[in-house]
Amino acid sequence: MREAIAFRVVEDQVVTVVRHGNLEEAFEATGLGEGDLYEQ
Repeated sequence: MREAIAFRVVEDQVVTVVRHGNLEEAFEATGLGEGDLYEQ
């Protein structure tokens, strides 16, 4: 199962981690889009 994880970073520290079932759900919930995507 693949999931999407959104991180909120403030002053170089991760302050929030939210898991989503898939990328589309993550984009909808966070207001982020393809331009914000980081894949390693």
